Amino acid sequence: MFRANFSGCVPASLVFWLVAMIFGVVFTALSYGEIQDYRASDTWEQTNGEILGARVLISTDSDGTSYRPEVTYSYVVNDQRYQNDRLRFDGSIYNSDPSGAEETIRAYELGGQVTVYYNPDDPQDAVIERDLTTEVQVFFGIGVGALILSCGLTIFLLFSGAAVVLAFLRG
Repeated sequence: MFRANFSGCVPASLVFWLVAMIFGVVFTALSYGEIQDYRASDTWEQTNGEILGARVLISTDSDGTSYRPEVTYSYVVNDQRYQNDRLRFDGSIYNSDPSGAEETIRAYELGGQVTVYYNPDDPQDAVIERDLTTEVQVFFGIGVGALILSCGLTIFLLFSGAAVVLAFLRG
């Protein structure tokens, strides 16, 4: 009679669970703040602003070269002038392909007018692109999916995993 060897099943499942849990927590945490800012921005005010500059920031390290758009703008709230470079809620993530950053800055010409969305409780807290980027949505989806997977694996290991393996080994 064939007998399967499940001796490494539970330890391997625990390693998989740990990896899924870590990925879930990290990816969810990376995107949660931006999602909260986005949701809170429903109550933000808007005003006209002026583009002061737009450029592609380049960062080089041991992993290679990355690119990020930077757009500087000014706006007035309650007779006070503010200057900001926060483009959107994701903090303008660096990317290894410069074309996305170049495309973004082409939309913002020096001296051009732009709508600025600002927090009425803290007018320095502002953005000119209020949508959530695909990167933030993907990070959040991966994070939540990994957490759900790790919760399911926890339930399996706690309630059925050991019993199934023992029953199978007894034949």
